[in-house]
Amino acid sequence: MKDCRFGCNAPRSGVDAVVSDVHAGSLDQAMGVKRDAAGVVDAISAEDIGKFPDTNLAESLQRITGISIERRDGEGAQVTARGFGPQFNMVTLNGRQMPGADAFGAPGQVAIGGVDGGTRAFNFAQLAAEAINGIEVYKTSQAQVPSGGIGATINILTARPFDSEGIVATAGVKAVSDRSQPFDNDVTPEISGIFSYTNPDKTFGVGLSASQQKRKGGSVQATGNGWNIQEWTGTMPGNPDVVNAPAIGELYGRPNDLRYAFSEFERERVNGQAVVQFAPTDSLTFTLDYTYSTNEIREDRGEQAMWLQNSQYTDIEFDTSGAVATPVYIREIAGTKDFGLEQQRTMQKYKLGSLGLNAVWDVNEDFRLSFDAHSSKNESRPNDPLTGGGSIFSSIAGTNNCTTGPHCGGSYVQELYWTRGLPVGAITWYPSTADAQAGTNGQLNPGFVEGEIGTQVLRINAQTQVSEIKQGRIDGEWIIDDSGRFQFGVDSSKSSTHRLQAAENYSTLGDWSVGNVDSDVANGLMDLLQPVDITGMFSDFNIGDTNGAWRGDAGELAQFAADYYGANIGVSAQNAADNRIEEKTKAAYFQVLLEGELGGMRTNTRVGVRYEETDVVSTSVIAIPERIAWTSNNDFRIDLSNDKLPFSETANYKYVLPNLDFSIDFTDQLKGRFSYGDSIARAPFGNLYAGPGAQQPSGSVLLDPAARASGSSQNPALKPLESQNLDLALEWYFADASYVSLTYWNKRVNNFIGNSVQQDTLYGLRDPTSGPDAQAALAFLTSAACVAQVGLANAAACSANDTSLFAALALLRNDPAGLGAYNGTDAQSLAVEAAYDLYGEADDPLYLFNVNRPVNQDKARLHGWELGGQYFFGDSGFGILANYTIVKGDVGYDNGGDPGVDQQALLGLSNTANALLMYEKHGWSVRLAYNWRDEYLILANQGVGVRYKF
Repeated sequence: MKDCRFGCNAPRSGVDAVVSDVHAGSLDQAMGVKRDAAGVVDAISAEDIGKFPDTNLAESLQRITGISIERRDGEGAQVTARGFGPQFNMVTLNGRQMPGADAFGAPGQVAIGGVDGGTRAFNFAQLAAEAINGIEVYKTSQAQVPSGGIGATINILTARPFDSEGIVATAGVKAVSDRSQPFDNDVTPEISGIFSYTNPDKTFGVGLSASQQKRKGGSVQATGNGWNIQEWTGTMPGNPDVVNAPAIGELYGRPNDLRYAFSEFERERVNGQAVVQFAPTDSLTFTLDYTYSTNEIREDRGEQAMWLQNSQYTDIEFDTSGAVATPVYIREIAGTKDFGLEQQRTMQKYKLGSLGLNAVWDVNEDFRLSFDAHSSKNESRPNDPLTGGGSIFSSIAGTNNCTTGPHCGGSYVQELYWTRGLPVGAITWYPSTADAQAGTNGQLNPGFVEGEIGTQVLRINAQTQVSEIKQGRIDGEWIIDDSGRFQFGVDSSKSSTHRLQAAENYSTLGDWSVGNVDSDVANGLMDLLQPVDITGMFSDFNIGDTNGAWRGDAGELAQFAADYYGANIGVSAQNAADNRIEEKTKAAYFQVLLEGELGGMRTNTRVGVRYEETDVVSTSVIAIPERIAWTSNNDFRIDLSNDKLPFSETANYKYVLPNLDFSIDFTDQLKGRFSYGDSIARAPFGNLYAGPGAQQPSGSVLLDPAARASGSSQNPALKPLESQNLDLALEWYFADASYVSLTYWNKRVNNFIGNSVQQDTLYGLRDPTSGPDAQAALAFLTSAACVAQVGLANAAACSANDTSLFAALALLRNDPAGLGAYNGTDAQSLAVEAAYDLYGEADDPLYLFNVNRPVNQDKARLHGWELGGQYFFGDSGFGILANYTIVKGDVGYDNGGDPGVDQQALLGLSNTANALLMYEKHGWSVRLAYNWRDEYLILANQGVGVRYKF
């Protein structure tokens, strides 16, 4: 018979669980983990994970006090704990650190949660709930737990054969209908099975589990591509009539665009786990396990977009009640204009494999040794069978740059409203510019039909992240006496990640001017498109009648580009970035656990310290940017050369991390806690790359400083965030499976990662928009001579805007008549945009990028309250679980701050609340759940003009 002084069936984290034989046993078990833990711990049992009306582990975790989640396509993906986002929380599987990998979407498109191909964060969508035995959330630091989670350490527990007796076998089948699908209502299957066998003596056991889940869903969105924040000077291009104008020098925002989008996604997740346990003696147990997961995701997205030209505004009305004055109405004459109908497809495959070996040896009744080793790899790779890439952007557009449609020629006017609960965009076609100026004979939202839709450009992207962790550890526990234990251990780990981005494969079709409408229609473009009633998708809002949208398969449109334009639809052979980071960490710890009494009240004390030393090596191979290409009014790209430049940097840091936990039972029902500990969270991989990078501008800096391009110069020498953590808690366990708890927590964070923005040159790139000839073109455009040359009918083109400047500069450089050839017509602008790309010349200045560099420059203080509890109403079967979390700190973003000055900000900071009504009786289990999260910051410090996003 086994000696169970160490706990034969204790969870593998070492936290003792207490299970009451009541109708709410699963919640009582989780409450027992919380009650008997030395520090602040919350837990969810396997039974509860199955009973919650949630789709995955992340959504179950949001029921825990202090935890909020990030959603992607309507499903929970990653968690934020006490205000710290996914990058700053540690996720372990059976106590083993799990690598994160995520490279969904195109480079530079920052997904929700700030993920862009260089994350540490683990995506919970990779693991199905069926094989999960429980989840533990450690909110206070512990010496034996690997560092890395300032917010929390989340330990996922999987089933072991020795957890059960004899043979256990289950099978499950589900059918899911996700009503979020915008066009279909497919029912998708989910199947799972679990088998476990243990011989009667529990000397041998084997466990197998597998699941396959498919799901389809979608969303509709109204978004802006960014707001340019700048000081009001008293006017805007076109000299519009301004209502409620900001004061001179007051900050105001100008939107880049407004776009409606519809999205369909489908994912297929396959999970499997195999476990073998062998106990040759009562004192020795071996466990070998392998966890496998794949998750294939496809998203098809279509847009209806209208970009502001920032040229001929006629009317603007502001709301000046906030820190930044924002328009509630804008009217702009756009003339000949493209209105985006881009179709996108993103396909990515995630793969996780984790092989682990664990051995536990009870040397004698007072001394235990354990050994654990694992090798875990997480991959996120492009998965599009057509291109071999991860994303396709097939740009098409509606336009009046055409000859056969009913709305060809003339002039478009675009209007934006922010007074109807949802941003509303409207366009009106006028037969002439004079009508557009007078507002006469217009046709509101006419919609684009055959003969008015053509191709623009095709872009194909691919990015990969592969992360791997190899870790080994030895732990020991010595029972000093009945009231004391001494624990110690050492571990060594090697963490590596490789981020690879292909250069964007860019093919010009009809170009941004939509110059080939007739030939596109003749070649069958419209056969690949179907009209969409996008207005009807926003049933909860009154947005009026828009100009309609079109839907098509981005892959079929890419094939069209290959067939009729000869476009290369493969992934570029050239890499834009090739980044590798390796971290080697050695650690040792010890801690003492003591039981005692104080004034007749039972106490528990845990004192420990952990030492860690980490070596960092960051290497990159970067394709050298060759030039900035100005392709049309506000469209740019960075051309890469075939030359590559290697970069390499190293760093080292050491930390001593103490912790103290103390609890006292004031009564049998009332418990108090005090916890203090130091913890660290390593900088996101994306901040540790060696070598700088350059992004494209969004306009001429002569006209708008907010259009200046950003650059990046990451910092491999960044130190981890270091936090001093204090927790005070009071818990009242007043009935079976019922309790109320109140916790105050405080975190003082050093080495907070700020973002330094400085203007600097990169790779000798020159600015094609602001050299001597560009200045000469601008001087001409703003002169009376320009108006005299083009005539009153086209006088509006003699103004400082990107469209006019591009046309004038292109003529100055390429036409023998130079600026004398400028006539200010839309036809001429479209012709020169199709004919020329402009590049920096020898007399153009070096381009000054807003170079972002992360630095350990700040301190921060976060604090908050957590109130939670659960209660069952006698034997009625009814119960309630609820919690509320308040998170505060000095790391909020000041919307009214100087747009040129970087701010310290913590993404994801928000209050949260959850409520769960339950009924469990007579074999029935019914649960109704509600979760709420306050608004939070998604992005911050995104260059000079576009600074933040909620």
